[in-house]
Amino acid sequence: MQQGFSLIEIMVVVFLIALTVSVISVNLNQNIEKVIEGEAKRFVALTELLCQESVIQGRAFAIDSADGNSYQFLSQSNQARSKIKWVPVKGDDLFRLRTLPENVSMEIEVYKAGKPNSSQLIECGTDGLLPRFDVYFEADEIRYKVVNDLTDGLQVKGQI
Repeated sequence: MQQGFSLIEIMVVVFLIALTVSVISVNLNQNIEKVIEGEAKRFVALTELLCQESVIQGRAFAIDSADGNSYQFLSQSNQARSKIKWVPVKGDDLFRLRTLPENVSMEIEVYKAGKPNSSQLIECGTDGLLPRFDVYFEADEIRYKVVNDLTDGLQVKGQI
């Protein structure tokens, strides 16, 4: 009567466990990449709509990401324009506060005088024009870049 496991049986079990873990990690990585790409595309679409809205309404709007885990849409208050005051857009389901999925973060760089600035506010004036900026969406070492470079317009550059 034989007791215990042979070396070959143990090796087969270890191989099957390793294979299962690698397949699961590849699938999770692909899902995260799709989530990040979807968030980047949603950001582009909402930004374009916001700028169209600024032209239609004749007032400036902005996008703010103070915490890096969400972004919100702002409009200029109706108070005196001597000092610009931004207030969250209310009562609009499309331009509501957008919270990013778990583990996904974003970073905004707005260019001022040709140099990147860590400003978290992207302003869209009444003319519908945006400044040059880069927005990065990132999770688990997967990073997508949204660019507004003033020549090709607003676009998702893909994984970088």
